Amino acid sequence: MARTISTKLAVEGESQYKQAIASCSSELSTLKSQLNLVETAYKGNANSLAALSEKGKTLQSMYEKQAEKVAVL
Repeated sequence: MARTISTKLAVEGESQYKQAIASCSSELSTLKSQLNLVETAYKGNANSLAALSEKGKTLQSMYEKQAEKVAVL
């Protein structure tokens, strides 16, 4: 006499989780591109107040987005 035991596991919210991670990753890549543009724009004058201010703003946005991604994870 053989018995069959089967188990079904359903994960709720997986699609929202994946979407949130993908959104954060997309925004981080956009911010990285923006940082590269700032560095290119101020290439000859990288240590000026304007260059460092712009770079700081972009880096702050990146840090906030990374913190959001870690919270989702």
